Amino acid sequence: MLQNSFIFLSKLGPKKEQGLWNQGILHWDDFLQKKNMRGISTKVKGYYDTQIKHAKQALFESDMTYF
Repeated sequence: MLQNSFIFLSKLGPKKEQGLWNQGILHWDDFLQKKNMRGISTKVKGYYDTQIKHAKQALFESDMTYF
């Protein structure tokens, strides 16, 4: 379930998260694989990619303090 949420990303709220889900981006891996998406610029996408990669590492290491 945690990997289906994007709320932890900076300045990404419930409306934008719902927008991602509506685009079929339902998992962190979906986000990382997508080149372009509505509502998120390329620059911000790169920043979010980094945040998601850090979150994946924290999850792998069971570091729940990250979240």
